[in-house]
Amino acid sequence: MTWFCYQLIITLSIPVVLLRLWFKNKRQPGYGQRWWQRLGFGWPDYRKYNNKPYWIHAVSLGEAMASRPIIDDWLKTEPERKILVTTTTLSGYQHIKQVYGDKVLHCFFPYDNVCIIRRIVKRVQPACVVVMETELWWAWFRVLNENNIPIILANARLSKRSLRRYARYSFFARPLFNCMSKICAQTKIDARRFSVLVNSRKIEVMGNLKFMTSVSNKGASTCSPPWNACRPIWLIASTHAPEEQLLLPIIDKLQSDIPNLLTCIAPRHPDRREEIISQLKHSNLKYSVRSRKESVETSTSVYLLDTLGELAGFYSYADVVFVGGSLIPHGGQNILEPIAMGVPVVVGPHTFNFQSIVQSLVKQHGLVQVDDVESLYDITKQLFLDNNLHKTQSKLALDYLNQHRGALLSFKHIFQSVLSAYK
Repeated sequence: MTWFCYQLIITLSIPVVLLRLWFKNKRQPGYGQRWWQRLGFGWPDYRKYNNKPYWIHAVSLGEAMASRPIIDDWLKTEPERKILVTTTTLSGYQHIKQVYGDKVLHCFFPYDNVCIIRRIVKRVQPACVVVMETELWWAWFRVLNENNIPIILANARLSKRSLRRYARYSFFARPLFNCMSKICAQTKIDARRFSVLVNSRKIEVMGNLKFMTSVSNKGASTCSPPWNACRPIWLIASTHAPEEQLLLPIIDKLQSDIPNLLTCIAPRHPDRREEIISQLKHSNLKYSVRSRKESVETSTSVYLLDTLGELAGFYSYADVVFVGGSLIPHGGQNILEPIAMGVPVVVGPHTFNFQSIVQSLVKQHGLVQVDDVESLYDITKQLFLDNNLHKTQSKLALDYLNQHRGALLSFKHIFQSVLSAYK
């Protein structure tokens, strides 16, 4: 009965979701491209190939970036193997396209209707499916199991809040997790939480693939800054509403403390640009907008990075980075990428999505976590003015990063053991 209700809800919601996609494409051109793939049409037919493809699903930008060590390894060790990458969002696709071009094939992930999924699986016939983090789709997993195709949940994490939610709806969650061949948890804490929902024999600790992620030379070189190279840069990354509004007053204060400071704001969702521009208009700060190709004058205080796929490149130009999604109870965003660029990073109090990493980095003095906006102002000012503090924090963070780069080796061992078990 649960399965029937799930399929009924998915099927009835498809027209609504397609309409929403159409409206989103109006605001953000390109979002509706290849929409037919979401209905199961236009997918590659791999039935004629002897080597079955590897299929990796990375829902959005963060997961797409985390998947790169796996894809890079596949391209290196099995160059003849076809690789299919699926994402749900446009930002995820753009990152994969920017990094890999035609080396891998990309499709937009379909709606979880069993008829759509069966059509796709019949054409793709993957040797294995790797799902990044905790992206769960009942029809997809069920059809893969019907066809004896292994599923690996890689870089998996499970917060306390998510565990409570899954435990509450265990009649739905347990069948999903039981479809997995292996769950590769990021930490021992994640592994213990997963063991509440699934047999512990299916769980292994692999570490965090995001430690392996670094900015590609291509990504950095295509993001030429339109400002004077001598200006100090504060990059506020991956913000969510209403963080920009909370930060504008301290941007104004820092202008007085740090001569010629330029603050770059990169919202997590660039389609919020009009909302942020409206806030900037009501401030005393002169601003420029990247998507409008506006120049950055000496008098410009704020540069709005409202484009997709460019944030990684801009980290290399920053002097100090604040990672958003952490001043509000969103849970934070990826802090490892700016750290990998040797930039000191500050976060707010709400980082439960990266709790273990944040706690370890704070303990090692490689990251500063603040309680509020005023504390953020104090430490940001200090990092700009105290060169020793700036260098020390950057070095300690990089040391921590280098100590935790074994996740790919762990994944390769697990991946090969799963493939062997299904031969």
